[in-house]
Amino acid sequence: ARGLDLPNIDWIVQYDPPLEISDYVHRVGRTARKGKKGSAVLFLMPSEIEYLEALGKHGLRPAALSLKETFLACAGKHQQLKHRGANLEEEVAVNIQQRLQCAVQNKALDLVTKARAAFQGSVRAYATHAGPEKSIFKVRGLHLGHVARSFALKDAPSKVRVTKKGKVKGKGSGSRWLGDSKSNDDQMKVKSSVKNMQMAEFM
Repeated sequence: ARGLDLPNIDWIVQYDPPLEISDYVHRVGRTARKGKKGSAVLFLMPSEIEYLEALGKHGLRPAALSLKETFLACAGKHQQLKHRGANLEEEVAVNIQQRLQCAVQNKALDLVTKARAAFQGSVRAYATHAGPEKSIFKVRGLHLGHVARSFALKDAPSKVRVTKKGKVKGKGSGSRWLGDSKSNDDQMKVKSSVKNMQMAEFM
């Protein structure tokens, strides 16, 4: 994002935490330019909450959003979910997950390959966090089944592979985990995590 001046950007969505704090600043800085208003949202898992302390050391203090209230707000806009069950926020979460999976599995949209490649790239990038933040983003602590679901994938992580040319394949010969990463150590860490998830299958 550095050096780019893209007009009329009012939202910055960071699905993955950047590798450097400076990158976080540059990303957020793409909005609210030239006196205009803008907003930014960063997704963090509970295990990554210490990242907020790292941001705080640089004078950056994002306000936390309530996931429950966000889901309930979604339910208020969906007539079929307004008055159903005590665990409404859980029902909304399941509904959103199912809709995303249906969209990704729609062959006409050709999104499955893109979702698998995004999953691979996200896990590979996760393993490259360095410095003080490496203790926050532990690739061995990732639940790869949950990460795959966050990309609306039904595949078990053990079945998502990528060839040397970057094309995603199913299980078979001639494919490698996570592309051509320069760090064998990082690949071994991810392979170890995947091995623990080999029994994970999704409905």
